[in-house]
Amino acid sequence: MNGYKNQQHRWAKGSVQTGLKLIPDIWQSDFPLFVRLEAVIHLTNNFAYLLMAIPAILLVPVVKIQMTMGEVPWKLVFVYLLIFFGATLSVILYYGLTIKEHYGKLWPHIMSLPLLMALGTGMSLNNGRAALEALIGYQSEFKRTPKFRIEGNKGTWRRKLYRPGKSIQSLFELIIAAYFSYGWYFFVSQEVYYAMPFFLLFIVGFFYTSLGSLAAQR
Repeated sequence: MNGYKNQQHRWAKGSVQTGLKLIPDIWQSDFPLFVRLEAVIHLTNNFAYLLMAIPAILLVPVVKIQMTMGEVPWKLVFVYLLIFFGATLSVILYYGLTIKEHYGKLWPHIMSLPLLMALGTGMSLNNGRAALEALIGYQSEFKRTPKFRIEGNKGTWRRKLYRPGKSIQSLFELIIAAYFSYGWYFFVSQEVYYAMPFFLLFIVGFFYTSLGSLAAQR
């Protein structure tokens, strides 16, 4: 997990650094507008991890405030579902078509997609930090991905000397997972269910990335 985080941090930060360097020239070029827009979106897509932090932090207090307003109207539930599917439908279609093209069938591989989306959510702190570092010009060392030369079914990384370094980031991820677990338990006890899909994505994602890192460090 730590090696994966290092790799994703490097890619996210490098992508934003490349965007900061190239976007001014791209925007002033003679390319058609839709080409320039696509290039900007492509080079800045890792800022989505920073934007994800806003609803992540506000989700629990917002739902609590809505509870104090009395019975939740069906229109609000519809808005929650619309936002949820708007945020996930593109991922489902993209990977669903990829699975269909590669395996020739969707089942049972399509069942991995919720876990894949949870993993992307759990990586938001790691990749959001990378985007922010690039934005403020913070310089960091180049951390290569561990290569363990695992050969055959009996190969293992456990006794190899090269390991990714420890990081306090996993503790913050664990705190975030506990925060959403508290929210999930509280709202279920109050029979408030309309925000549960968001809570489950955050809980599974952040527990997986934090505990995976702590287990590897140990």
